[in-house]
Amino acid sequence: MSVVAGTPRLRALAAGLRRAREEAKLSTRELAKRLNLSQPLISNWENGRRVPRLEQVAMVVAVLRTEPSERDRLIALARNLTEPNWLTVGVEGISEHLVGVVECESAASRVLEWSPMLVPGLLQTPAYARFVVSRRSGSEDDFDARLIVRMGRREVLRRQDPAPFEFIIGEEALRNPLIEPALMAEQVNYLIEMATWKNITVRVMPSRRGWHPGLIGPFVLYEFSDSGPVIYFEHFATGAFVPDERVVAEHYSVIESLHEIAESPEDSMKFMESIGKE
Repeated sequence: MSVVAGTPRLRALAAGLRRAREEAKLSTRELAKRLNLSQPLISNWENGRRVPRLEQVAMVVAVLRTEPSERDRLIALARNLTEPNWLTVGVEGISEHLVGVVECESAASRVLEWSPMLVPGLLQTPAYARFVVSRRSGSEDDFDARLIVRMGRREVLRRQDPAPFEFIIGEEALRNPLIEPALMAEQVNYLIEMATWKNITVRVMPSRRGWHPGLIGPFVLYEFSDSGPVIYFEHFATGAFVPDERVVAEHYSVIESLHEIAESPEDSMKFMESIGKE
């Protein structure tokens, strides 16, 4: 089976190779010279436009003297590039599926997220994010790394000519007092502010609307200009990227159903304002 450029796994491998080279303090030109390869080829590996073979990835990490655990991770990614779906297992610190999420957010031409129980990560205030991240096990250094990454992810919303992001958020996510009332009000007000940005759409799904397919669970749909769309499911310590056309089509149908019963963007703004005043 051939590898399709632009898959989350390939994007994660590209990001890992780029980071490993930068940590070794080598330019793409210097690395290409050491490998006796062309500089454009190295650049294409690092931006996901070309697919390196397993032995080429092994050569790169050997020349860069990449730290063993990261070396093994990159080789494992390269070994399984032909697998279309990608189930990632969380590890301490910055997990593999978080790397995939960051790369998808950066490369996406459009992002649609359904989050029934929690405020989406990209829209979390520092206080809310700190609480969510603290619920996961790990050392203090791991906590700091995850929090920094979570806060840094928000820059994708602020970059020049950003992709459109749509967030459908369950009422429960806005009312559940995970943090003290003043900080929760700050989070709701931050959502209201973000909803005024031209590239961000926020819609609220009120509780007690009866059964709808979104009750099955949260998901994110990434669209790309250079490859097909991908569905991402996040669990406590794992994540799954699924590009399967049937699964993607089913989730487009879920989004259509959510649009039919969720508040409009304008009414969602009023809904959030009323919650913020409570």
